[in-house]
Amino acid sequence: MVGIIGNSARKVPWYAVALVVVGGAIWVLLAALYVVPHLSCFSCGSLFGTSGSGGGIAGYPPQAARDLAWADVFVSLFIATGGILAIAIGLVPFRRGQKWAWYAILVFAVAGILNALLDYFEWGGWLTIFPFALFPTLGLLLSLRTVFMREPQSSVPTSETS
Repeated sequence: MVGIIGNSARKVPWYAVALVVVGGAIWVLLAALYVVPHLSCFSCGSLFGTSGSGGGIAGYPPQAARDLAWADVFVSLFIATGGILAIAIGLVPFRRGQKWAWYAILVFAVAGILNALLDYFEWGGWLTIFPFALFPTLGLLLSLRTVFMREPQSSVPTSETS
């Protein structure tokens, strides 16, 4: 049961925890910044490119523009939830060196890497790899040795060995 609860000898370095928490905070911040224009203007055609010329979704009916705005809101909520979970896991179980928390943050980092890859294939840019994947991935790499080090062998005989 000691492996599940963790022990103080297995604490992950503060800088690895800080990178994971900063990565989660960036997810929350970017989700909030992304959703604000959609929350403030659901009926604005100009926000979605429906009333002006140029790119976007020009010519879409207003209901379609609102539906796309709601889709962006739900994507932002998903991203913010992932960031909040990464912060919560990073601050307690990851800091204690629990293996399940390391794997949970790995899922978070892989999601950031996949997001960057999908953005690259969609727009040709790697900009999202920095905020979404770099910090949690570095935190995982810096904690690798601590989390997966071997448990020290106890020199005290147990009742089974005596």
